[in-house]
Amino acid sequence: MRCERDLETERLAAGRDRTSYSDILSMRRDLPYYGYVDHQLDAERHIVLFCANDCPTSLSILRTGEATDEVTSLELWTTLAKRSQTVLDVGAHVGLFSLAAGTCSNRPKVFSFEPSPLIYSRLCVNVLSNRLAWIKPQFLAVSRDAGHADIFFKENFNFLSTAGTLEPGSAAPESRSVRIQTTTIDMFIDANAISKVDLVKVDVENHEAAVIDGFTTIENHKPFVLMELLNRAAFDEMQARMQPRGYRTYGINDSRSTGEKLFDVNGQWPTEQVGRNFLFAPMDMDRASLRNTVGF
Repeated sequence: MRCERDLETERLAAGRDRTSYSDILSMRRDLPYYGYVDHQLDAERHIVLFCANDCPTSLSILRTGEATDEVTSLELWTTLAKRSQTVLDVGAHVGLFSLAAGTCSNRPKVFSFEPSPLIYSRLCVNVLSNRLAWIKPQFLAVSRDAGHADIFFKENFNFLSTAGTLEPGSAAPESRSVRIQTTTIDMFIDANAISKVDLVKVDVENHEAAVIDGFTTIENHKPFVLMELLNRAAFDEMQARMQPRGYRTYGINDSRSTGEKLFDVNGQWPTEQVGRNFLFAPMDMDRASLRNTVGF
């Protein structure tokens, strides 16, 4: 199901290796695309994503050949997924990280949480299109309490924005909202009789503290946690929650600059920011053991 567009020609025409959000919006206007986009994850695995000229992930693939600028984060996630049985993708969007985990040969069970109605629908399409029945999309937001909340969107509803948030203070002035259902990780684990969570991704636009507050059993499971933190305040808030629970924080170098791909931040906001993603690893795993686990 490869798209007919000549991706190499487009990459050369773009004159760059990476793309920006404004580039994607321009491409959407000037080179609209409708159909499936084929993406090679590595030498052995590929996925397809459906695009109705509305998916930033798919449009990024068409423009640059890459689905995300978080290349190291995706590599790290996939490596950890290969040693996991149960994975939680909190803020799954259209499913790139869920599909990357689900295509691993060990077939971990992946629960993909996405509260946006349109984006959840596309997540379901992508999971079905890739025939990965062990990925289980969940039309839920993860928070500190179960119930209902408003989710705010920066973009119009005909674009699958990655910036939806449950935090009113983080929403843009022109945002629209939708009422959605919430759960906690603790309640979801109990309801689905999950004995062990091995790996978690949290990408929830400044709602990270609420997600962790609803995961009081994290010390029992000791999963690796990959988390996007957009600013120093969010970083400090998570340090205050994760360190007492027995976690050490590592910065992930997604900048493609020289230096280590994964580095111990020693509890401090990195002075030279090389990405917005961080890995929280159990403290009983030292750096040498972590390097043996992830390969860098």
